[in-house]
Amino acid sequence: MSEILIENTINDHLTGEIQKNALDFLDFMRTNELLHNAADGTSFSYLGEEICLMIQDDKAPISGWIIFWADCDIDNGEHGNFCSDERLIDFAQNNVNICTNFRSNGKNCGCGQQPGERRIVFGKEYYNCCSKCTLCFSNPSAESLESIKKLVEIRKHSIAEKKKK
Repeated sequence: MSEILIENTINDHLTGEIQKNALDFLDFMRTNELLHNAADGTSFSYLGEEICLMIQDDKAPISGWIIFWADCDIDNGEHGNFCSDERLIDFAQNNVNICTNFRSNGKNCGCGQQPGERRIVFGKEYYNCCSKCTLCFSNPSAESLESIKKLVEIRKHSIAEKKKK
């Protein structure tokens, strides 16, 4: 699935503010030259490392789209002073993707692999996290997208620093 097909899927299945936000995120990813993986049709990477998955979700109770964050720790120690925004840190920590049987809200992460893994998100440890993605954002608002974009920038910075070593 190409980026154009993703855009067509968004236009065909989403409406209103949800559609606008999904298209805005897709545009952001393109503008920041994050490569789209045509093999699976949903993932975006930077310097060969996955950043996130963007899917349109017909199975959700309300038709929408989801951003699944790549399977990685997000540790403030790793990023030095790159993130000192407490609101952004809280936002990320409030969207940790806990595995199916361990979610208190009854939602299913869908990874099918349990019991999940240990992850660190800006210095806070989480257990039973989804083994496929660390964070999950479902139908993010325009305000949430601004935070997600900052997280993408942090992930890009982390990948670039890792590649320098």
